[in-house]
Amino acid sequence: MNRHFIAILMILITSLNGVAQNTNRYMVFFKDKADNNYSMTHPQEFLTSRAILRIGRSISEEDLPVTKDYLDQLSTNNATIIGTTKWLNGALAIINEVDLSEINDLSFVSRIEYVAPGTKPSVGGRVSSDYSEGDIEVYGEVLVQQSMLNTDMMNQDGFDGGSQLVAVLDGGFTNVDEIAYFSHLYESGQIVDVHNFVTTGKDIYDYSDHGTRVFSTIAASGSDYVGIATGADYLLYVTEASGEYRIEEYNWLMAAERADSIGVDIITTSVGYSYFDDASMDYAHDDLDGKTAIVTIAAEKAFERGIVVVSSAGNSGNRTWQKVTPPADGENILAIGSVGENQQRDRTSSIGPVVEDWTKPDLMAMGSRALIIGESGIISSGSGTSFAAPQVAGLIAGIHQKYPELSNIELIDIIRASADRASSPDNQYGNGIPSYLGFVNYYEQQKNILSLSSMQITTNPITDDVLRIKANPDLIDKIGVIVFTMDGKKVLTCTKELTWADNPVEIPVGSLSKGIYIMKIFSDEEIITSRVVKQ
Repeated sequence: MNRHFIAILMILITSLNGVAQNTNRYMVFFKDKADNNYSMTHPQEFLTSRAILRIGRSISEEDLPVTKDYLDQLSTNNATIIGTTKWLNGALAIINEVDLSEINDLSFVSRIEYVAPGTKPSVGGRVSSDYSEGDIEVYGEVLVQQSMLNTDMMNQDGFDGGSQLVAVLDGGFTNVDEIAYFSHLYESGQIVDVHNFVTTGKDIYDYSDHGTRVFSTIAASGSDYVGIATGADYLLYVTEASGEYRIEEYNWLMAAERADSIGVDIITTSVGYSYFDDASMDYAHDDLDGKTAIVTIAAEKAFERGIVVVSSAGNSGNRTWQKVTPPADGENILAIGSVGENQQRDRTSSIGPVVEDWTKPDLMAMGSRALIIGESGIISSGSGTSFAAPQVAGLIAGIHQKYPELSNIELIDIIRASADRASSPDNQYGNGIPSYLGFVNYYEQQKNILSLSSMQITTNPITDDVLRIKANPDLIDKIGVIVFTMDGKKVLTCTKELTWADNPVEIPVGSLSKGIYIMKIFSDEEIITSRVVKQ
């Protein structure tokens, strides 16, 4: 081979490499959905009946698939289509820089956004959770993290998420299809759909086991470990790529759209975005307004369609960023922070405020040394808000199974209002720790089972040495109780803080002899005097 030929070959290779280096991934947005193959009058052609019938679901032009002719014209102009978004009306595509100008000039194109370098995405990106693990040798049958949310009681009442469809959006689910703790899901057909939005395939069981750990808290089941919502059906979606670029937010958007179209009830996600590998994509604190970050816009659009969206708050509480990370900044997105077994906030758990009159995080759950199952299939412990968020999603799945009449708006309003710090929320703990019992008590009262303005003794006569008093924690922070004998002698005095979970309040009266007593129950608002019989 002569030197002249080799020189020409090297020039060609260099030239081709230069072209390859100028080929990146972009979002191409369209001006309209003209000449669309679908119609809002026939939504069954692009949505399942389950999606159409979801409480709070309405059909708009946003739900129509993008116009096929527009995609065809992009392809004609050398763009390789990776995916599409209905809600934002656009296409994710691989485009060479030399073709950008011509594509941008197409009559139906409104704008083009650079979202990631290169052409070949790979899975296994950064997620919003840090975790450490260690083998667990001995622990009780009832996991501490479950009893904190009363989900053990929820399961005992027969509610394990059955009838609910839950989507988990994460970075990978290594070995979920092989680990024995998940086998029941495959045997009973509870894995309804899987998709990798990074590679556009079904390969979700490799790359990262972050999703495996997250998923285990709600869905794993075995003789020594039981998740919160083992009866639910699941959608498992990979959205995280290697490197941190805006494309991951669009992957999340497309995953949410797919979940919506299938009929999902709850989306739980433990990813978050603030800083990127390309600094021009970075968000600032001023962007935490619920309407700037792409992933937050996507989550809010899911909420608009009747879906409950649960997000980890993030693990930046002890870092420069500090604040919750999108999509947790959304007004209607449940941002979940992390506490330990002692119910004290983990110092890494991200905080608020975002918008002045919003409480962020919304709720807390046990994310510090939570029990999880990773790719090895053994029980270990992990820490991070990533493991707190799915527990709350599992709680909501069981509650929605019990109360299917509730909309997503009602579900999130009540779970916030019935948490243990709802009377005095802050930007460290939000509304506090939610619970099954707190939710049930609150909702049942709202159905007028109990007067909203009064305190009531629910055990009279007293037969088991426990006096029970119900009241409304939204109106009363604490109650006081004084018990007198019939001749006026004071024999018992106590005060009790009120929460929805601890309702009715239980007061031990085993020290009292059998007989008739006069009881005064008082709050800042009222005093009730009643005669009580101790048997």
